[in-house]
Amino acid sequence: MRHSFQFLDELMQGELIAELRKRNIAYRATRSGEVLFSAENFEVVENEILCAIRDRKFPAWQIFTCPAEDADKYRMVMQRDGVPYHEEMSDGALWFLLPRKYRPHSWKIDSPAIAMNESR
Repeated sequence: MRHSFQFLDELMQGELIAELRKRNIAYRATRSGEVLFSAENFEVVENEILCAIRDRKFPAWQIFTCPAEDADKYRMVMQRDGVPYHEEMSDGALWFLLPRKYRPHSWKIDSPAIAMNESR
């Protein structure tokens, strides 16, 4: 089985590709920039390479996932509240990388203010 991963930040994605090359890990990049790699390399890519890149962005971080239909609402809250974040695509699913100190599951994304901003 193949896995896919992409940092939507170009610099972070460049770091990923450079590290894959440095470690001689076979990969293929799609036209959209997504990196495809084999299941046999999953542990090294996920636990060593991706974590090291994330560590350079936020010393204490978390991955936040949500239903696809809520992603824009969470983006809006993070932008409104000045929450630093980076977007990632992992095996086709959107993930948000953000500092550990934030509690996104406690954010009220269905508030009237969010709904009003969404319609613009």
